Amino acid sequence: MRNWKAVKRHNNIYFYQTAKGKRYGVRRGFTSDDGKRHEFSKSGFRTTSDAEAILVDFENKLYRKQITPFLNDSTTFQQLFNNYFDYCKNTKKLKGATLTNKHVLYNHHLTIFDNFKIDKITPSQYQELINKFEDSPMKLSTIKAVNTLFNAIINYAVNNGLLTRNKFKNVVISKTQNKFSKTIQNDDFKKWINIARTQLDDTYLLLIELLCMGMRKSEALGLRFCDLKNDESKETLLISIVNGRNYSQPNGGSLKNQFSKRQLIIKGNAYFRLVKLYNAQKMKADANGININDDTYLLLDKKGNPVPCSSPTSVCQKINAETALNVTPHKLRHFFATKAKNTGVADTTIAKWLGHSNVNTTNNYVRTTTADLTNLINGINKIVP
Repeated sequence: MRNWKAVKRHNNIYFYQTAKGKRYGVRRGFTSDDGKRHEFSKSGFRTTSDAEAILVDFENKLYRKQITPFLNDSTTFQQLFNNYFDYCKNTKKLKGATLTNKHVLYNHHLTIFDNFKIDKITPSQYQELINKFEDSPMKLSTIKAVNTLFNAIINYAVNNGLLTRNKFKNVVISKTQNKFSKTIQNDDFKKWINIARTQLDDTYLLLIELLCMGMRKSEALGLRFCDLKNDESKETLLISIVNGRNYSQPNGGSLKNQFSKRQLIIKGNAYFRLVKLYNAQKMKADANGININDDTYLLLDKKGNPVPCSSPTSVCQKINAETALNVTPHKLRHFFATKAKNTGVADTTIAKWLGHSNVNTTNNYVRTTTADLTNLINGINKIVP
């Protein structure tokens, strides 16, 4: 146990000796709303100024009631996750499907640390878990998502004074994926979409056409008749994305984030394709005796019920079987982003269309196709004969 001594004229600041010299720490007692006493402590600072800065930050959080008093040195990783999850939910930092997915990721992949005290988990133990994931059939994207969640939980512990730093940042994910894995080549897309347009019925073709417009699966599934406004005089279809449907909210609910709420303006060939399919859905609703109102979903099966949440994936798999390609709903979204980027449209406009919170995410969606590389070298050859 360190021998802490109070620093004169610095309330709640202490110093202690280590092999590397003098260090400073913070100890601040406080009473929670339930009347229980708790202590916030953090150490390892080289100067009193550094310790004072942490203390001031804590005082501000305490004043704003952002402190989680039950967290202490005996907190387990499971308790920490539960508190982190409640924090994200209460502050709406994460919501809807994103929040649910975090819980699913934890329950499937991180419960191995449930009963560990958070300061007893070592980088080597966590690296061993990552290595285990890499040796399994688990997708790289899933491994990265688990790693992002784990580090978010640890950073939450650091911000609440339970850990002095995140010592897991240097854990290595060595597994790699083909950089073209999310790329659909132009010729492959033409082949794939032509098969889809000849083999799918109106409902599922409309679903595919919406995905080709860059929509997320949940956004396409969540569209209602009232979300589409057809201006025939201007040959313009206005699509309002305000509702989402997925496995965690099959009856509809919130979108992925606040930036997902947006409007898309459809013109040209896409307008005529979508309006034809939209009208077919209205006829299907009439045939099933459905009185279309603000709650009536656009994509209806033969019985007039909303199509299953598994439809985007299963429909893509059906066309994949016919074309020997590996197209997914998310790949269609990437393909749209790439084509939009190649038209010269501003990054901010594409981000707005896709419902991204920033253009960096949009740029990460852009993939290089063989045609893009060919156009690049052709352009260079024109400049440098």
